[in-house]
Amino acid sequence: MKSNFGTTSELRKGNDNTDGARGPVGGYGFVEVVGRAHASSNVEIRIQRGDDEFVILGTTTTLPLTDPFLQPVATPDASNRFAFRTGVQPGTYSFEVRLQGASLEAASNLALTDLVSAKKYSFEEGSGGTGRFVTHDVTVTAAA
Repeated sequence: MKSNFGTTSELRKGNDNTDGARGPVGGYGFVEVVGRAHASSNVEIRIQRGDDEFVILGTTTTLPLTDPFLQPVATPDASNRFAFRTGVQPGTYSFEVRLQGASLEAASNLALTDLVSAKKYSFEEGSGGTGRFVTHDVTVTAAA
């Protein structure tokens, strides 16, 4: 499967004494997905452009059930926050979040933000089973 998605860093070539990775490449957009999920569970974020298949953009793990600094007492539903940030090429996408053991409360806390334009998008329950939430027509703006 051919991927239309780029990365946000690349290695420099040559002998210019600045070998190694460099920061975000100009012309990329940046997004953040936040929400709640069962504590210590894996969260998978997928992305789709046009009629292509969803491909994995990345994964993150929610915070543990208790954290002495962020959440000293466990929540009644055993969930905790997660956040995922990454860079993607500008364009219009659909995003899908797959949560383990998702509840309706978890879905109500899901949101995607285009960090360049500050536009927010909400998720709705996707087809194909519980724990899948999707948002369509997300326009990612390029950073200057």
